[in-house]
Amino acid sequence: MFDVALSVSSKHSFWRSFVKACEAGALKKKVSLTGKKVLVVDDTHVNRLLVQSYLVLEGVDVHLAASGMEAIEKAKQTAFDLIFMDIRMPNMNGFEACEEIRKFSRSVPIISLSGESGPDARQSIDELMDDYIPKPAEKKQLVSMIRKWCDEDCSTDSQNSPTQFRIQGAS
Repeated sequence: MFDVALSVSSKHSFWRSFVKACEAGALKKKVSLTGKKVLVVDDTHVNRLLVQSYLVLEGVDVHLAASGMEAIEKAKQTAFDLIFMDIRMPNMNGFEACEEIRKFSRSVPIISLSGESGPDARQSIDELMDDYIPKPAEKKQLVSMIRKWCDEDCSTDSQNSPTQFRIQGAS
């Protein structure tokens, strides 16, 4: 219970402000990233480590792959909440890897993490992948993308019960 010694007028004013904030989504619980399984696919070691360092600090369970083939094998073995995929890689590019992963996992969001920005690359990204972050990626972009695509419904430990508030004296 939440009881504050306020005048009746102040209580009603607070309650109205509180309800408006709830309706506007200002008090919406942010999706926790703790335990989210994310695969980072990039042929450049330093890029993988940079993304990993950003996400580990947020509690993300980060898995790394250095090639499209390695990404496919890891995606077959582990149910990821999200995949960040580089486009330009040797032997098998990110588009080819994405097509293969889609054959056995249609629901995992695959986000392009690439410096590719030409019209052909953008068209392929739009057709095959779910979203795009340009390189160099910033921590804020990566975290926002995970929150965007991994709402509470995709969490394995989600409790689908809304948070309830009870304020004494409010009606």
